[in-house]
Amino acid sequence: MTLTVSRVKSRRWLLGEPDFRRLRLIGLVVFSVRWLEMLAVAVFAYQRTGSPFVVALLTVLRVLPMALFGALIGAAAERVERRRALVLVVALMLLCSMALRSSPGPMPSKSGILRSPASSAALPRPPTTRCAAR
Repeated sequence: MTLTVSRVKSRRWLLGEPDFRRLRLIGLVVFSVRWLEMLAVAVFAYQRTGSPFVVALLTVLRVLPMALFGALIGAAAERVERRRALVLVVALMLLCSMALRSSPGPMPSKSGILRSPASSAALPRPPTTRCAAR
């Protein structure tokens, strides 16, 4: 007995599944948000430093952990219950955010773009006025 299925028919069936369509939509949203975040970081870094090297470095640093540890973390996540893994990841993100927020002073950085991570981003700066000395 042989089974032949045309590719067009199998694609239509897959796109007909509501769960698959929701998964693709969520994937598209997450992908868009990640790229917008990378764009915002790049524009911010370039405005603050004027250095294309810093922009490239921040882009590489954004992708580097996933490239280095993605396979290992993916294999470990397969062994853990999904709900537990999600709670663990969100808790780690919360701890990292709290650590950045509670940093007492300037973070060391050669370029100076990491001066005070959360407080300088959250609080608007008043415009500075410069008087021309005559």
